[in-house]
Order: sequence, then structure tokens, then C-alpha cells
Amino acid sequence: MKHLTIDGGEVRIRQSDAMSGGAVMAASFKMKKGLLQTQDTWAKDSGGSIHVRVQILQLSGRIVISNTTATYGGAIKTSWLLQKGGSISVSKSIAKQLRRKHLVHANAGALGVLGGLAQAEPGEIVIRHSFSEGDGGALSAPMIVTHGKLSIFDSLASGRGGGIKVESFIRDGYLARAKTWLGRHIADLQILGARRLDDARGIRGPSQQRIARITMLVGNTTFENCRAPTGGAISSKGTVKLGQVIFSNCSASSIRGGAAVFAKFAHLLHSFEARNCSTPKGGVLTATQELWMENATFRNCSSPQAAAPRMVTHRVVVTGLSEAALVGADRYVEALECDNGFEGYVDEYGTSCRRCANGYFQLQGGPKIVNGTIDGNLCVKVPQQTREASADKVRLRRGYMVEDSNISLSLHCPNEMACPGGRITTSGFSKMCETGYQGPGCVNCAQTHGRGSGDPFTCSRCATSTFRKAAEWTIYIFEQTVVFAISASGVIFAGEQSYESTIYSNQLMSYVMVSLPVLRQLQNSKSFKTMAFYVQEIIEAFSIPVDVANGIGSEGQSAECLLDYVGISKTLYGGDAIFLMLALSLMFLLSVMVDLWSAIVVAGNCYLPRLCFALGRHLACYRLHSEAHGQKLHCGFEKDVGMPMPVAIVLLGITFVGGAGSWLWLIRGEEHTSSPGVAYLTQPYKKECQSWEVTVLVRKVLLAVVCAVYPSSFNAVMQLQLIGTIVLVSLVMTMQNSPYVSEEHNRTEARLLILAMLMVLFTFCFHANEHSWTRTEGTQRSTLVFIVLLATGPAVVMSVRIVVALVREFMELYQEKNASQKTESDETDVT
Repeated sequence: MKHLTIDGGEVRIRQSDAMSGGAVMAASFKMKKGLLQTQDTWAKDSGGSIHVRVQILQLSGRIVISNTTATYGGAIKTSWLLQKGGSISVSKSIAKQLRRKHLVHANAGALGVLGGLAQAEPGEIVIRHSFSEGDGGALSAPMIVTHGKLSIFDSLASGRGGGIKVESFIRDGYLARAKTWLGRHIADLQILGARRLDDARGIRGPSQQRIARITMLVGNTTFENCRAPTGGAISSKGTVKLGQVIFSNCSASSIRGGAAVFAKFAHLLHSFEARNCSTPKGGVLTATQELWMENATFRNCSSPQAAAPRMVTHRVVVTGLSEAALVGADRYVEALECDNGFEGYVDEYGTSCRRCANGYFQLQGGPKIVNGTIDGNLCVKVPQQTREASADKVRLRRGYMVEDSNISLSLHCPNEMACPGGRITTSGFSKMCETGYQGPGCVNCAQTHGRGSGDPFTCSRCATSTFRKAAEWTIYIFEQTVVFAISASGVIFAGEQSYESTIYSNQLMSYVMVSLPVLRQLQNSKSFKTMAFYVQEIIEAFSIPVDVANGIGSEGQSAECLLDYVGISKTLYGGDAIFLMLALSLMFLLSVMVDLWSAIVVAGNCYLPRLCFALGRHLACYRLHSEAHGQKLHCGFEKDVGMPMPVAIVLLGITFVGGAGSWLWLIRGEEHTSSPGVAYLTQPYKKECQSWEVTVLVRKVLLAVVCAVYPSSFNAVMQLQLIGTIVLVSLVMTMQNSPYVSEEHNRTEARLLILAMLMVLFTFCFHANEHSWTRTEGTQRSTLVFIVLLATGPAVVMSVRIVVALVREFMELYQEKNASQKTESDETDVT
């Protein structure tokens, strides 16, 4: 057929074959509109579906080709292909050697063009699943100019050019014909205008005197999954000029490289993007003479991304996990931007970004190299206490945090539970401190929280509702007054025979000085945090009697929040001022009701340990990192007025000596024997042990100071060691002296001290097993529950005994008063 024109309708050809042109053979072919579809065709020589000797001109319509094979041009072979509109779709085409000892070699898996291919907008060419045993997995031509849409997917070549292979020259027989053909058909492509545009952009390329070996892909071009030994997507011995083009998953297997482009000259005029392109050694973009890039982005592509003896780049961005390198002896790199985890380098061989060395990381924004100057963050050491380190994040161990001023230095948090093990990611720092904590080591409380009254390293959320604020004030006042009221009742009853409530209250306060820090340690443990929520609530409910009897302050309570509720700034001193005002008010009330010495005795019994605890907090010193790094001790807290350690020690000594000494003075001074306060101190004890109450006071003060200097959230083991030592000494002294007049009280005191010692020992075992690889959740939880019962059970029993004793004493007092009044009435009647 000499000339073929399709001007509408549909032409479908299936399962046909020929020597050339398996479905269509013509001298020229014009596609005006309509559909030409071929399927399952092949040709021994060329043009598995269509062979046109001179030219194919497509104005509109569709050409659809699938499952076709030939030696040259697996789907189409022609001298010239001009597309002004319409679409060409080729799928599953193969170019392979079908005839042995033949001059034609396998080439052009889909389109084989001997002269040139020109495409105008809105033309479209889509090639899928093409293969060539030689060069040009999808397309082979000496000249390609596209302004429309060109898409090549899953194309493979055994030679060069997995997507496109640009032939070395236009054959002599077609050269004269090319100039006439180009002038007549593709004036609208403005090739000369594009060349002038290149000159305006300052591209320093060779002046093209011939049309041969030119590839201009100016339109919307996509290459995906294209592979070849050299030039995974494009291979050309001439000039390649690219407009808006995307390369995805393209690769070249030889050391010459060119996963995306391998050419003599390569000019990237507009935005260029390569994704997941790789080659074993050569560049993703490789030019044997010159490479020019305007705006290029490489995502997860192998290094080097570009290689050429002469290179000019404006803005290059490299992201993902791959290193960046622009290699060339004569190069001008205006800007190279790299991803996190890399460090910039400039040397005689190239401009590059290299991955941080082992033990180093960089997540604060990748380096940027501008005109040979490296700008941006350098790689820094991974923090010492790192749990996990990768290219996109660093995760710390629980109990450690870092600051942005020195992210290589991990800071130890005094309260391990305040630091969940933060993360450093490309977006910044993530949760270095738990909610409510802030500052270095997470030792400060946020604006919405206040320091715990019983542990300065814990932060409790402040209430927001008026009802909750009033309730917290009520609870605080109740906790501070109930023990004082019980002790005051002991002074009132000191002249009577019944004083069991006083003895029981003193024994309870001594016991909870041990059980409360143990409970706080358990509540800060991992095993407690993993228990069911309702179990945690039950355990905390059992702790309420212990908190009330202690008088120092419960774990979840904050005197600082109480200050905030009334518009006073939150400080530890402010919380202590509230306590002192309340204590002095109760002392004044008792001194009016009884006498001053009784008020001093009761206040010393109830509030001296609390006052020493407040001063002892200023001796709670800690390090944010190890002593080996030369870290000095930190004492006090940033948001509070600091008290020098010598001053705190002197004040603590004066307070302790003054409180205990005043009791000794009252006991040994004969002029004060009539005071109910003195009877309160001496009445329960044997004559030779009249000063035993001072010993009990010293024990309570020492336990309070230990809990202040070594809080349970900070140094639980040291706290347990000192508490165990104090309890052991007290137990030995009690067993030797049996100080109480009543043997029942001696036995009760001994039992409580033995239970306290057991509680300390089991807590030691609990901590040891907490960090052992042999631990089991069942054993830990059973041990935890047993310790909680040891801590709260005796406190509950003693609280009940106190209530019963108080009721009995009030009943006896009431009966005695009634009997006295009746006796007086009878005597009056007799008179």
C-alpha cells in the first residue's frame, strides 16, 4: 500500500504477521481521527505491527498496539513520526533477533524511527512493558522532539537506553529530507526558539550544526521502571535537553552509570525529579562532556547523583537515605541541599553530602552548600543514653533527656518517671518531659502544675474548677489539723488515767513515717504503672490513712497549687509559709485552752518533722550527668530562691536541737511538772524511761530528713538504706528497754517496728527484681500487693484503735463528769 489514511471509524487487526509490518505496511500513513487497534502481531524484520517507509503523521485519533514482536521496532518502524494530536499507546512489545545471520539487529522495543520523532501538544505517547534485546527498550531514533506527553513504563534493554536510545547519526539518505520535513510539519514546535531560550539561560553547550543526535523532551515526560546496562532511561551520544521530566525507579547496571540519563551533553531546562534511581558506580545523570541543571530533585537515589567533566548547577536537592555527590573537575554548584543525617563536603573531586559516621547523627536540618561554602548543622555525637538511633530519629532511655543547646549530652532526670525517654526527630524534640514537667532534668513544674508537698521532684496538676480548689484547701487543712487534734486530746487527758489514744497516735505517726516513702516508691515503679487502673485506684485509696497520719503531705497534693488558687506565686517557701501559719494558729489556740508548754509539746510532736523536712529539701542535691564529666551538684530548684547548703544545715540543726531540747528541758525541769504537756511526754513511760518520747521524736525527725534529702522519686535505694538503719536501731533499743508502762504497748511498738523492717526488706527485694531479666509480672505484682498491705494494714488497724480509744475516753470523761455532778448534788441535798 502506497498511502494509508484513516479518517474516522475503527480498524482492528488481530493475530497477523509478515516479513515487515505485521499488521500495516505502507509508504506513508496519515491518522486524522478514529481508531487503529492491533493485537498479537509480529514481523521477522521490522515493524511488529506497523511499518511505514517514509512518515507517519497523526493529527488526532488513537493508535493502540499490544502484544507485538519484531527484530527492529517491536511495534512501529518508520523514517519520520510526527504527532500533532491524538494518542499512541503501545503495550507488551518486544524487539528480538528473529532471523539469524541478518544485517538488522534487535533494536527499539516499541518505536523504531530512522529519521526523527516530533510531537506537538496535545499529542500523547504511552509505552508500557517493552523490551529490546539490543538498544532502546522503548524508543530508538536519532532525533526526538516532544512538546506533548511522553510516558514510558516498565521498559528494559539489554544494551543501551532502557527507555530511549538516541542513534549515533541520521542516515545520509534521510538528512536532506529531514530539513524539508521539519520546516513543513513542525514549525509550531519552535526548535530554534527553544535554542535561543537556552542561550538566554546561559547554557554553555556546543553549537549544534547538525540535526543529528538531538533529544528535546520539553513536554510532560515520565520514565518509570526503566532499566539497561547503560542509560537506564535515556542513552544518547549527542545532546539531551529535558523540560519537565520525572524519572522513577530507573537503574543502570554497568559502572558507566546513567540510571536516568547517559549522554554527551545533558541540559535540564526546567524542574527535574528522580526517585529511587540507582546505579552501582556511575552517576544517576552522567554526561561525558557537559551537564547543566536548573532545578533538580533526587529522592532516594544512589550517589553520585550527577557526574560530568564540566558541570553547571543552580539548585539541587537530595533527600532520602542516600548520600549526595555532584562529581566533576570543572563544576559550578550554586546550591546543593541535603537531607538530615548528612554533612557537607567540598573538595577537588566534587561537592557532596556524606552520611554521619557511626555514633554521630544530625537531625536539625540538612546541610546546604552555596557557592562552595558549607552552611547548616554538623553531625554531632549520639547522646550517651540512647535507646535507639536511626537516620530519622534518636530515642533516649527512660530517665534521660537532652536540651537543644547540647543534644549530644544526655541529662539524667532526678525523677526517672518525669522523663519518658524523649525522641529527637526531623521535626524537633518530642516529649522530653512528662506532662507538667519542664527544664533541665525535668526538675521544674509547668505553669499548670505545682511541686508535690511530700516530694519536691514530683509535680501535681493544679485544679481549675472552684469546687476542686475549695476541696483541696479543705483536705489540706484537715490533714494538718486532725493529727494535731488527736495529740491535743492526749494533753487534755494527760491528767486522767486514760491516755491510750495518745499512745496509739504517736505509734501510728512513727509507723507511717516509714510506710509513706515505701508507698511512694511503689507508685513510681514500672510494675505499678502497668497494673490495671482500678487496681491503682484501690492501692491509692488504701494509702489515704497513711497520708493523713503522716502530716507532711500526700503524693498528689501540692501546697504550691493552694497558693496559686489565692493569687500568690508558686514557690516552695510559699507552701512552707502556709504550713507555718496554720501550725502557729493551732499552737496559739491550744496555749489559750491549756498552756504554752502544752502547745509547744503538741506542735513539736506533730510539726517538728514537717519543719525539718522543709529545710531538708534544700539539701536534696543531684547531678544531671555523671561525676566523671565534672558535673557539679545542683541544690535547690530554678524557680525558687536558693538557700546555700551551709545555711540550710545550720537552720536544720537549730530547729532540730531547739525542738528536741525544749522537750528535754520540760521533762527535767521541776517547775514545769504541773503542765499537762509534761504529763503527756512522761506519763506513758516507766520512770527510768521518762525521756523516751524524745527518742521517738528524734526517730521521726531523722526519717523526715532522710525523705527530704533522698526523695523516693530520686534516690530510692539510699532512702531505703537509711530508713532501714533507723528502724533497726529503734527496734533494738525498744526490745532492750521496753519503755512503756503497759506491756501491751511495748508489744505493739515492737510489732510495728518489726513490720516496718519487713516492709523495708521486701521493698529492697522488689527493687532488685524490678531490673532483673528473671523477673515475672506475677511475682512483682504479688510482692507489690504484699508490701502495700504491710504499709497500710497496720495504719488502718491503728487508726481504728485510736478512734475506739477516743470514743471510750470521751465516754469515761462524760460518765465521770456526770458522777461528779451527782455527788455534788447529793451533798447539797444533805446539807
